[in-house]
Amino acid sequence: MDDVIHLAGVEAHPVERRLVGSRGTAPLQPLVMALLCELARTPNQLVTRRSLFDRLWSPAATVSDDNLNRLVTALRRALDQVGGEGVGIETVPAAGYVLRIAESKHGSDAPDAVADAIEVARNSWRMSLPQPDRATIALCERVAAKRTDAALLGHLAILHRHAAEYAAPDFVSLHVAACDQTARRALALDPAQIEAATALVSVAPLYGRWRAADTQLRAIAAADPGHPLPASDLAVLEMATGQIRAAKARRDALLARDPLCAVHAYKTVYQHWSTGDIAGMDHAADRAIQLYPDHPAIWTARFWTLLYTGKGGAARAMLSPGAPDVIGAAIRPLLEAAVDLVGGDRGARERATALALKMAAAGPAFAVAAMFVLGLAQSVDGAFAVAQAYFLREGDSPVPLAPSADHPRLNEQHRRLTQVLFTPACEAMRADPRFADLCRSIGLADYWEATGRTPDYLKADDPPLP
Repeated sequence: MDDVIHLAGVEAHPVERRLVGSRGTAPLQPLVMALLCELARTPNQLVTRRSLFDRLWSPAATVSDDNLNRLVTALRRALDQVGGEGVGIETVPAAGYVLRIAESKHGSDAPDAVADAIEVARNSWRMSLPQPDRATIALCERVAAKRTDAALLGHLAILHRHAAEYAAPDFVSLHVAACDQTARRALALDPAQIEAATALVSVAPLYGRWRAADTQLRAIAAADPGHPLPASDLAVLEMATGQIRAAKARRDALLARDPLCAVHAYKTVYQHWSTGDIAGMDHAADRAIQLYPDHPAIWTARFWTLLYTGKGGAARAMLSPGAPDVIGAAIRPLLEAAVDLVGGDRGARERATALALKMAAAGPAFAVAAMFVLGLAQSVDGAFAVAQAYFLREGDSPVPLAPSADHPRLNEQHRRLTQVLFTPACEAMRADPRFADLCRSIGLADYWEATGRTPDYLKADDPPLP
């Protein structure tokens, strides 16, 4: 074992089990240091989960994914504590981890260092894995420290905006502040900097801010109609407020310009489905999951759309022992109960309903999954109960705003989202008089009235779903 491991400004001392960086020292538990040593053997290369289990624990030990996830979380926190901005632990969903030490191809002083960093940041957004991209943030910050460039700062603001949504609760406010400061620096250099302007609009949760975000995003998009960031966020807002056909048209245009963008690939699945285009939905979902089989948002979109179109066998295969474990163990019982509903009897519906009502309170992603399950179970009362707990935090088991440490890492499901209300999963809810009351309570009705934008389900020409 090396006495000292040098990692981009951080020293790891395995014997003493401590990290030393620019902001101080952090002690590490034995298994956390062992994890770092294993990852440091092959920096910037994948180390599989299986190999980490084999190296960190004896064959007789009873351990699960949660044990490894906790070690990774502890290591990330220690690196942040000592100032390890140049080191990141990148999750490769269902595969393993990479100790990422980011460097520009030519160094931060090279003429093309800015362009290189922007390209890496842009590709990080295109993939949008539901976790902070610490390595790319560190790369952009190193380059920005030596090269003042508005576009680079704008892309760095977008990275911090994304991290603010998915970071552990201890670090959310740090990313929010970094997003705000970096975006304002970019706009001081270039008042028309699109990434910075978009980051400032979207860093706060969209829930309850639909009207303000609508005005701001439309103004930003109008200034640069071909720019994907404000257009993508505007499509999200349209979907969240029930303007599904408008969202689909916008997303279709984005996808045509960038067909390999993972962000567009999973969102278009829900929009095809919610407009009744089942063939288009299947083509989009199958294409996306073949391109990115381990992307959590793509996996989730394919799973639910298979179930809602009666393909329970295909959905069950996604949960089989040999399939990639994309969503983690915590939410798995709820998904298994959903699979049992397809072709199941009354007993399956009752079991799934009870489990959904129980697990919804575990966090935002659980509440969203519960609403999908309750839609399959045809439990309208149950769906409204979860909606009240999730959106309004009412009832005996309100859904917490902050995800727990073992909360599934799923895109857009670390915050409250209203998109689910306008999918086929909530079709029975929309036909119920209580839905109008719900929309008034959470503020959607005020948005529709103030903007004059009518949700598709209230339009006379809205075609019925097949």
